[in-house]
Amino acid sequence: MISKGETLYMSNCASCHGSQLEGKKNWTSGKDEDGQSLPPPLNGEGHSWHHSPDQLFQIIRYGFKIYNPNYQGKMQGNETLSDEDIWSILEYMKSVWPKKIRDQYKSLVKH
Repeated sequence: MISKGETLYMSNCASCHGSQLEGKKNWTSGKDEDGQSLPPPLNGEGHSWHHSPDQLFQIIRYGFKIYNPNYQGKMQGNETLSDEDIWSILEYMKSVWPKKIRDQYKSLVKH
């Protein structure tokens, strides 16, 4: 599942979030050339691990506007990915988080 998630991440997410899930510098306050919010890191250095698995799934599927109608960014979602594809991407993301973050996430999110 993690290997499939990595492949899917590289083809669907890496162009914005980076091949190492590093996001863009100044992602918390910076804007791109179109005035849009920059993509955050997904490698445990950003805030992705503060969201429940369901929230992360919804953001990938429908974009961030589902949670913030005033969102000004390019994360508009991807309705062409299957549910299994999205869960695979999330498993890959979690697999690269530092152990400390993974442990904290497990304690925050009761599956």
